[in-house]
Amino acid sequence: MKIAVVTPFYQTPQSWLEQCLESVCSQTLPCTHFLISDGDELQRIPSGNNCQVIQLPQPHANNGNTPRAIGSICAISQGFDAIAYLDSDNWYQPNHLESLVALHQKTGAAICTSRRTLHHVDGMLLGLCLTDDGETFVDTSCLFLTRDAFGLVSVWYLMEQNYASGCDRVFWENIKAWKLSRSHTSLPTVAFRTRYRSDYSFFGVEPPEDAKDNILWPPAGSPGIPIWSPLLLKNYNPPQSLAQLSNKQIIESLIFPVELTEINLIFLPDWFQQEEQIIGELYELVKALFDRPDKANITLLIDGSTIDGDEANLLLCNGVMNLFLQEDLEVDEMPKITLLGQLTERQWEALFTWSKDCNPQDFGNNLPSHLNLKLLKFAM
Repeated sequence: MKIAVVTPFYQTPQSWLEQCLESVCSQTLPCTHFLISDGDELQRIPSGNNCQVIQLPQPHANNGNTPRAIGSICAISQGFDAIAYLDSDNWYQPNHLESLVALHQKTGAAICTSRRTLHHVDGMLLGLCLTDDGETFVDTSCLFLTRDAFGLVSVWYLMEQNYASGCDRVFWENIKAWKLSRSHTSLPTVAFRTRYRSDYSFFGVEPPEDAKDNILWPPAGSPGIPIWSPLLLKNYNPPQSLAQLSNKQIIESLIFPVELTEINLIFLPDWFQQEEQIIGELYELVKALFDRPDKANITLLIDGSTIDGDEANLLLCNGVMNLFLQEDLEVDEMPKITLLGQLTERQWEALFTWSKDCNPQDFGNNLPSHLNLKLLKFAM
């Protein structure tokens, strides 16, 4: 494949930019690096067949959206087959592009994504990021778009300024809403230099002085996350009438925030229990799923509608992290785990219409029978 990597930069420390550049040059597959200066003074940047540098006349102050759009359009116009993104303060592991190309060749997915590790601003490893799950969220630097997904590039330049601080979330919600095929690898091949105070607190590390709090998302006073027209996609198909749709397609037509799989478990935890008990239940349930040979075909949906999202995420991360620390697990294939926030009444109704109380005999004798679970199965 002819692969482009698009990197916007503005006032990036020279050492960070050099590490970003070196990680792209060190990829095990050949690629071309598109470096887009968002009105910043050009630094010591190499040019040549594998590096194209574009200087924008002035900063756009939209978190890199404009330079991402311009770099993407240049790559598309030059006949590239795939576009990956890498923010200038992050870097790739050498096998990043190779692993995503292999995933695309195996699955045919229009969009392939990876996991990431979190790092101190000085580059020190903090640990594995548990929020990039390929369903709820994927960071921009973990994206790999093939030609069938190139219509999504329009989202970068259509995005209003007030959404720029959460541009990766807007882009990911558009990916899900447009219902393009996608596949996720468990390999953490992106190194993310975090500035969020909560990440340091999670790993028990003193945050840097300029650490920032997580942003309020969606922005206060906004109607939600905007979705732009998928008519820009060449392979877009008009929606069918409900009479033509299967149960699975009806649920998906409600813009359900997760791609359902063959076996879907809905876990309704009692968030008012002691924290240790909640973490223990999450540990027990996820451990049972990891023990199953069909775990890659399972999606675990966790109801988080009655608890603050950040608190629920922290408890879930603690449960999963305990499991990884205490068990020798194979992570090449793993169940999909998604924390559900505030769904609409119709979305909940659709979920429970085709689900039933989970009988361990229907699922397998290793499933904890005392947990409040519902089972939703689809013929794939």
